[in-house]
Amino acid sequence: LPVIPVSTLAAVAQAAFDAFGHQNIAVAMDARMDEIYAGCFQVKGGFVTLIDEEKVCTAKHFFPANAEKWLGAGNGWQVYAEMLQANFFEQLIDQQADIYPGAATILKLAEQFYRRGEFVSADKALPVYLRNNVAKKKAQQG
Repeated sequence: LPVIPVSTLAAVAQAAFDAFGHQNIAVAMDARMDEIYAGCFQVKGGFVTLIDEEKVCTAKHFFPANAEKWLGAGNGWQVYAEMLQANFFEQLIDQQADIYPGAATILKLAEQFYRRGEFVSADKALPVYLRNNVAKKKAQQG
Protein backbone atom coordinates (compact mmCIF):
# COMPACT_ATOMS: atom_id res chain seq x y z
CA LEU A 1 0.00 0.00 0.00
CA PRO A 2 1.25 3.53 -0.68
CA VAL A 3 2.10 5.93 2.10
CA ILE A 4 0.61 9.41 1.89
CA PRO A 5 2.64 11.94 3.88
CA VAL A 6 0.55 14.61 5.60
CA SER A 7 2.36 17.33 7.50
CA THR A 8 1.06 18.36 10.90
CA LEU A 9 1.32 22.03 9.88
CA ALA A 10 -0.79 21.40 6.76
CA ALA A 11 -3.34 19.54 8.87
CA VAL A 12 -3.58 22.48 11.30
CA ALA A 13 -3.97 24.88 8.36
CA GLN A 14 -6.72 22.73 6.83
CA ALA A 15 -8.54 22.51 10.17
CA ALA A 16 -8.34 26.31 10.47
CA PHE A 17 -9.70 26.78 6.95
CA ASP A 18 -12.51 24.30 7.55
CA ALA A 19 -13.48 26.09 10.78
CA PHE A 20 -13.07 29.74 9.75
CA GLY A 21 -12.91 29.90 5.94
CA HIS A 22 -9.90 32.22 5.64
CA GLN A 23 -7.83 31.76 2.47
CA ASN A 24 -4.37 32.42 3.99
CA ILE A 25 -3.29 30.59 7.12
CA ALA A 26 -0.02 31.15 8.97
CA VAL A 27 0.61 28.15 11.21
CA ALA A 28 2.93 28.46 14.20
CA MET A 29 3.29 25.52 16.58
CA ASP A 30 5.41 25.72 19.71
CA ALA A 31 8.62 23.74 19.11
CA ARG A 32 9.98 24.47 22.59
CA MET A 33 13.54 25.82 23.02
CA ASP A 34 12.18 29.32 22.07
CA GLU A 35 11.31 28.17 18.54
CA ILE A 36 8.25 27.42 16.43
CA TYR A 37 7.40 25.06 13.62
CA ALA A 38 6.02 27.40 10.98
CA GLY A 39 4.50 27.49 7.53
CA CYS A 40 2.29 29.72 5.41
CA PHE A 41 -0.57 28.08 3.53
CA GLN A 42 -3.01 29.30 0.92
CA VAL A 43 -6.32 27.64 0.05
CA LYS A 44 -6.87 26.43 -3.51
CA GLY A 45 -10.00 24.50 -4.38
CA GLY A 46 -10.89 23.98 -0.73
CA PHE A 47 -7.49 22.51 0.23
CA VAL A 48 -4.44 24.15 1.78
CA THR A 49 -1.21 24.41 -0.20
CA LEU A 50 2.16 25.30 1.26
CA ILE A 51 3.36 28.66 -0.10
CA ASP A 52 7.00 28.69 0.87
CA GLU A 53 8.52 26.02 3.10
CA GLU A 54 7.88 24.51 6.46
CA LYS A 55 10.60 25.45 8.90
CA VAL A 56 11.69 25.64 12.49
CA CYS A 57 12.71 29.14 13.54
CA THR A 58 12.31 31.71 16.27
CA ALA A 59 9.03 33.61 16.26
CA LYS A 60 10.90 36.79 15.31
CA HIS A 61 11.85 35.14 11.99
CA PHE A 62 8.31 34.17 10.90
CA PHE A 63 6.60 36.67 8.60
CA PRO A 64 3.69 36.68 6.13
CA ALA A 65 4.53 35.02 2.80
CA ASN A 66 2.80 37.81 0.85
CA ALA A 67 0.94 41.11 1.32
CA GLU A 68 -2.49 39.50 1.88
CA LYS A 69 -4.47 39.14 5.12
CA TRP A 70 -3.67 36.12 7.34
CA LEU A 71 -5.30 33.96 9.98
CA GLY A 72 -2.81 32.80 12.60
CA ALA A 73 -3.37 29.19 13.67
CA GLY A 74 -1.65 26.91 16.15
CA ASN A 75 -0.47 27.12 19.74
CA GLY A 76 2.59 29.19 18.79
CA TRP A 77 0.20 32.12 18.39
CA GLN A 78 -0.50 31.90 22.12
CA VAL A 79 3.02 31.17 23.34
CA TYR A 80 4.69 33.81 21.13
CA ALA A 81 1.68 36.09 20.62
CA GLU A 82 3.44 39.43 21.04
CA MET A 83 6.23 38.73 18.53
CA LEU A 84 4.01 37.05 15.93
CA GLN A 85 1.40 39.81 16.14
CA ALA A 86 4.16 42.38 15.59
CA ASN A 87 5.52 40.44 12.57
CA PHE A 88 2.10 40.10 10.93
CA PHE A 89 0.95 43.54 12.16
CA GLU A 90 -1.94 44.86 10.00
CA GLN A 91 -2.07 41.68 7.89
CA LEU A 92 -3.37 39.59 10.79
CA ILE A 93 -7.14 39.03 10.56
CA ASP A 94 -7.38 36.89 13.67
CA GLN A 95 -5.52 34.19 15.54
CA GLN A 96 -6.77 30.83 16.72
CA ALA A 97 -4.28 29.14 19.03
CA ASP A 98 -6.50 26.19 19.89
CA ILE A 99 -6.73 24.62 16.41
CA TYR A 100 -5.81 20.95 16.33
CA PRO A 101 -6.43 18.61 13.40
CA GLY A 102 -8.51 15.50 13.83
CA ALA A 103 -8.31 12.25 11.89
CA ALA A 104 -11.01 13.43 9.46
CA THR A 105 -8.92 16.48 8.49
CA ILE A 106 -5.81 14.35 7.93
CA LEU A 107 -7.86 11.90 5.84
CA LYS A 108 -9.29 14.78 3.79
CA LEU A 109 -5.77 15.97 2.93
CA ALA A 110 -4.52 12.43 2.31
CA GLU A 111 -7.31 11.79 -0.21
CA GLN A 112 -6.42 14.99 -2.06
CA PHE A 113 -2.70 14.12 -2.08
CA TYR A 114 -3.49 10.62 -3.34
CA ARG A 115 -5.56 12.01 -6.22
CA ARG A 116 -2.61 14.21 -7.19
CA GLY A 117 -0.21 11.27 -7.02
CA GLU A 118 1.61 12.60 -3.98
CA PHE A 119 2.44 9.32 -2.30
CA VAL A 120 5.40 6.95 -1.99
CA SER A 121 5.79 3.22 -1.68
CA ALA A 122 6.04 1.97 1.88
CA ASP A 123 9.72 1.04 1.49
CA LYS A 124 10.55 4.67 0.59
CA ALA A 125 8.53 6.31 3.35
CA LEU A 126 10.63 8.43 5.69
CA PRO A 127 9.57 10.85 8.40
CA VAL A 128 10.42 14.51 7.88
CA TYR A 129 11.80 16.25 10.93
CA LEU A 130 12.09 20.02 10.75
CA ARG A 131 14.47 19.84 13.71
CA ASN A 132 16.72 16.81 13.37
CA ASN A 133 19.07 17.35 16.30
CA VAL A 134 16.82 17.85 19.33
CA ALA A 135 19.49 16.57 21.72
CA LYS A 136 21.91 19.34 20.69
CA LYS A 137 21.80 22.94 21.79
CA LYS A 138 20.45 25.44 19.25
CA ALA A 139 23.94 26.71 18.39
CA GLN A 140 25.05 23.17 17.51
CA GLN A 141 22.06 22.32 15.30
CA GLY A 142 22.70 22.44 11.59
